[in-house]
Amino acid sequence: MIERAPHHRWLIGDDGGLSHLYVRLPVEEVVARLGGTMAGFAPGTFHGPDRHTGGSGLSIGVAPLRGWTYIQDGGQLAVTGAVLPLSEGTRVVAQYALGIKGLDYFYWAEDGEIRFCFIAQEGYSAPVPEELRETMEAIRRLYPPSADPSTGPTFLLSERLTGFRLAEEELMAAPFLWGTVPDRGYEFAPCPDDAFPWPV
Repeated sequence: MIERAPHHRWLIGDDGGLSHLYVRLPVEEVVARLGGTMAGFAPGTFHGPDRHTGGSGLSIGVAPLRGWTYIQDGGQLAVTGAVLPLSEGTRVVAQYALGIKGLDYFYWAEDGEIRFCFIAQEGYSAPVPEELRETMEAIRRLYPPSADPSTGPTFLLSERLTGFRLAEEELMAAPFLWGTVPDRGYEFAPCPDDAFPWPV
């Protein structure tokens, strides 16, 4: 039985946002796929590095989390074509939410292809993959039509695709590494196929 996800206010904030990705690969391989080197990363926490890492490019934080690498970034990766090379031979789940404007994005990429996505003010891609059909039906049942996806629905999708619920205590205790990777000028990743209005 799928239950309503809690509002991750600790992660999103009242007027802020979030941008993160789950990649089912070791941290070292994720950094390498993004063009970085582990030598350029420094220890830190979810809130940032313990010391200035320096360098130019995209600043990201990475941490191992239940067999996945969790990436915290400023949005340059979560809503762009970066999800495709990261997903080669594996799975990527990416979320972006700008709470002050209700702009929400969600991507599931698998083996170099976007399998499902939601784009703010456009809707979600169709047809809904079989793996997400039950979750999408639960979202319709559990949330009102006016609910922003990031208040719970997209977290239910992430739970289905990663197999676990993101917990504040676990994420805050995770051994983050912070550094920079090259800015490769990734373009915005569109939804494949036609978009259907949210909610389902």
